Amino acid sequence: MLLVYVLVGAVAFSYKTPLLAWIQGGGSKHFFLLYLIGSFFALVPVVPFGVIGGVMGATYGVWSGGVFNWSVSLTGSVLMFLSFRYLFAERGRRALEKFSAVERFNERLEQNAFLAILFARMIPIVPAYVVNVYAALVGVRLGVFFTASALGKIPINFLFAYLGEQLFTSWRNSGIVVLAYLLFLIAVYLLYRIWTARKKGSVS
Repeated sequence: MLLVYVLVGAVAFSYKTPLLAWIQGGGSKHFFLLYLIGSFFALVPVVPFGVIGGVMGATYGVWSGGVFNWSVSLTGSVLMFLSFRYLFAERGRRALEKFSAVERFNERLEQNAFLAILFARMIPIVPAYVVNVYAALVGVRLGVFFTASALGKIPINFLFAYLGEQLFTSWRNSGIVVLAYLLFLIAVYLLYRIWTARKKGSVS
């Protein structure tokens, strides 16, 4: 199974340019196949997901494109979570050994798994796939992982769609939205710092 996974990833990487062109062209009519391709790119980042998200925004518009981005991103995260919980646990443990941020993320998970995953989705505390793999390995309940990920993934996926929609029309609007998103990230980060400070205070 792992060999098939690697082979599919290699094929997708080799044909990433025509695939992106196909998505932006007539391929957008084949929604189910497009959903599978988008979910795979979310699961195996042979193309940065922001590129996929931007193309979908340019193809479908900000609302439909944003929902599409959110759904395939969430699908990819859940599939990775389930894969490393039930199939590749040992491989996941070895892969996580080189990430120093894992220990801090584990402390947050022990305090409140839902908030730890929610904040990790909204701000780049740790890489997204580390969140998926580590949450699977430490036994976070699927319902908690799914709900926190679903909520946390909303802002960035709609941002990708909006930027894709505006790419060829208004750089000014794109700049305003990016600035607003940065302010949003700052606000979320401050909330995250307040939460961690309170948790440290309660422990001490």
